[in-house]
Amino acid sequence: MEVLYYWNDKIPEGLNPGQEPDPEEFFYKMVYIEEDKWSYITPDLDALMADLNGTPFSSGISPAFIRIGEEQIILIVEFVYPGSPADRAGIQRGDLFLTINGTFMNIDNYSELFNQSILNMGKGMLSGNSFIPTGETITINAEIIEADPLVYSDIISINGIKTGYFVYSSFTSGTNNKYLSSLDNLFLEFKNENISELIIDLRYNLGGEIDVAGYLASAVSPFSVMNNGEILVNYLYNKELTEYFKLPNTDPRYLGITFPENAYNLDLSGIHFLTGWKTASASELLIIGLKPYMNVKQIGESTYGKYTASWVISDTNDPPEHSWAMMPIVLKYANKDGYTDFRNGLTPDYTVTDPVLDLKPFGDPGDPVLAKARELIGGVSVKSAVTVKHDISYTIMVDESWRRKSLLVVEGGGGY
Repeated sequence: MEVLYYWNDKIPEGLNPGQEPDPEEFFYKMVYIEEDKWSYITPDLDALMADLNGTPFSSGISPAFIRIGEEQIILIVEFVYPGSPADRAGIQRGDLFLTINGTFMNIDNYSELFNQSILNMGKGMLSGNSFIPTGETITINAEIIEADPLVYSDIISINGIKTGYFVYSSFTSGTNNKYLSSLDNLFLEFKNENISELIIDLRYNLGGEIDVAGYLASAVSPFSVMNNGEILVNYLYNKELTEYFKLPNTDPRYLGITFPENAYNLDLSGIHFLTGWKTASASELLIIGLKPYMNVKQIGESTYGKYTASWVISDTNDPPEHSWAMMPIVLKYANKDGYTDFRNGLTPDYTVTDPVLDLKPFGDPGDPVLAKARELIGGVSVKSAVTVKHDISYTIMVDESWRRKSLLVVEGGGGY
């Protein structure tokens, strides 16, 4: 931490490495909490790598938890991964659940209930302005799933304009780059159909691998930008690492990332991003990295605001002596123009609220965020289904574990 941590000059004095009984507690004593809400440590390296590789032990549900009143928690399904246990059980985007394993969710138990391996989920519905049980229970067993981040795609004709649309849930390459192959197939389809506009839905994308962000950027950027290997983002380190990486023969990959070659480049001049409060990290990097080179339109809600990245650091002994791994913030990223430190997130060009109580299927014209993108592309207002309005006050739950899952992982791991 004293060598790699971005805020290494803020580590308190008087700590006792090698004598602290609790690794997790000791780690967070070193974290500069005034600015750093992302550095992370876990006792389970295998689970961390499974998440990063897109093969988590999961039900396949991406949940939104909302609080009603002081105690009650409602689970609303943002989406399910195709082929997952939730998908096979018929759970769909917008479904609403009140209980898990016979227990109503509240602010003290909802996280523990949802993270069990067997879920008996009691479905609910809105009746007027009240949530009531439907009497239907759906049982799903968590398993190791293939969480391909390309969860939905389509080609939409908007006043005769062929427009590609896809929902991307994380920047994950998958085992043997399997999920990159999904992107390749999608962009090949878009090329063959000669799309002229593109909408990328990042509303539920917490981040992931920086190399995948670069790969996607090269697919959607102008050909000349990709072909010239322009700068996507530069890396900013602490004082000591900055000096180290100025030494001769430094691997340029430690200085930033450029647009890599991509055979499926679409040569677009503009792009539309759909964003929300979960749009974080690598998603934000993609948006700001493309802005100097093309017409970027952001639609929806402000993003989370994470302009930092980590290395995964684990035990390098052979065999390992423990299974702990830490992901301290090692760097900030800035685009070609030096833009970084967007603490309050990226403000959309067009603000449209994502109606969590009335989520439409992906691609549905009734989705107001997508409808705005269609309006901008088509040049005229696109009539969409009326969004149901409810006189219900609620708070979206954003807990500490979620904050630390807004990842941006850079290859390196301290092996400089």
